[in-house]
Amino acid sequence: FEQMELEFFVQPGTDEQWHEYWINKRIEWLDNNILGTCQNENQIIDEPANLIMITDILGRKTEEKPNIVLFYIYDNGTIERKIIVK
Repeated sequence: FEQMELEFFVQPGTDEQWHEYWINKRIEWLDNNILGTCQNENQIIDEPANLIMITDILGRKTEEKPNIVLFYIYDNGTIERKIIVK
């Protein structure tokens, strides 16, 4: 596994907007390419769900943390995207 560093330069004072844009684009990509297994986002799944793991936006296993996007993956195939704001 090899990872390369990426630098993206923006105008001073616009870094927060660009960071939010980047996060939203990563989530959109994940939804369209990896997580988008449900045909309907409003689909109700009546099966009991047990939490398998929590991952960050890069797919790394993690614990619950505030102020970052986390994915809660359950054994019935559901995935919740959460941001706990503190």
